[in-house]
Amino acid sequence: MWIITPTIAAHKLEKFHAVSNEITWGSGLYLLPEGLQTGIIVVHQLPAIVETLWFRLMGKGKVQQTAMSEISALPPNHPYRNNALDLLLSYRVELEAKQNIEPEEQALIMQLSPLLLERIAASEQRGELKGYHELVLRLLKKKIGGLSVEVEAQVRNLSLLQAETLGEALLDFTQPSDLFQWLQSNNLKIFTAS
Repeated sequence: MWIITPTIAAHKLEKFHAVSNEITWGSGLYLLPEGLQTGIIVVHQLPAIVETLWFRLMGKGKVQQTAMSEISALPPNHPYRNNALDLLLSYRVELEAKQNIEPEEQALIMQLSPLLLERIAASEQRGELKGYHELVLRLLKKKIGGLSVEVEAQVRNLSLLQAETLGEALLDFTQPSDLFQWLQSNNLKIFTAS
């Protein structure tokens, strides 16, 4: 089992009898006594290499910011970039749904805003309207809960421009009625379940 932590004090690692073998494992990885079959990944100690990118995205402060900058610098078609953007955007929606957002989380939300717009633009450039519809639907479900089959079909039938507009607007949604108001204000027929 692996325990992942953004940071941990050296004295706590000592209390766990955690041992680092940088030659075999590299920095930031600690093994607990053999019988526990457990290791600790200390994210802020990991080297800044592509193999640790996913873990460093789970870090805090500068570690996370650096990892996000590395994601932004990857080529547009790089699989790490696209997968990370999808996960980060879902994470943003979860953060926004919280009652009390910490200042660090608010800064992360702001940092993710340009990435959302970039993801929209990338979808348009590659003609991935279907993929973009799926992304918008996933974000809607995380933000406001389940959607009826009729509403899902309506979202899938949006033009790219409409889907982009909805993708930006849904970041402010807190309940299903926000989606229905958006559909109505954009002169789109509102389907209701019978």
